[in-house]
Amino acid sequence: MKTFLTLFILLFSSSVFSYLRAEENKYIVWGPTASDCPFFLKGAFMFRILFICTHNRCRSILSEAITQQKSQGQIQAFSAGSQPSGVVHPLSLKYLKEAGYNTEGLQSQSWDEFKDDNIDLAITVCDSAAAEPCPLWMGNTTQLHWGLADPSKIEGSEETKKEAFLNTIQIIEKRVEALLTVLKDKPTQEELAKRIKALSKEL
Repeated sequence: MKTFLTLFILLFSSSVFSYLRAEENKYIVWGPTASDCPFFLKGAFMFRILFICTHNRCRSILSEAITQQKSQGQIQAFSAGSQPSGVVHPLSLKYLKEAGYNTEGLQSQSWDEFKDDNIDLAITVCDSAAAEPCPLWMGNTTQLHWGLADPSKIEGSEETKKEAFLNTIQIIEKRVEALLTVLKDKPTQEELAKRIKALSKEL
């Protein structure tokens, strides 16, 4: 019992010290992952990303699910809308499942739910190429824009719609992989902002 308590105190103290030191140096707090922390600390200090669009029923939902799964515990992904529909588009769920992504817990919700949250990165996914109005996130957060055409607006056969959704999923996958490449270096907030700005030009 003594050994367990000693181990618990050492692990907890080490995690708290790392967190405080990161805060002191104005570093993003890069949390322990499933492979290097005890179960009671998992997810405590994850990097948090919020995907934003108007209705939070398609592109932001796809981005949340893909990021959550591809990051393998490194990132806690969320999505929200400035005018949420309240219902996730059924084809978003259908094609996420077909592509092998978990859809449990996905929901259309207001960005008001996150106004007091410590979000590390906000990503808008509206289609600027189509002059689509893009919500403006007012939080004091590093921001990135991913212009994505809305596959739910594609008309035509089931095959045409499927192609549009799967194409969007592939685009998001590539962007998430590029983002993970940046994040794996565990940059400071200042470094992240610079690299995100450069990344936005590439994407």
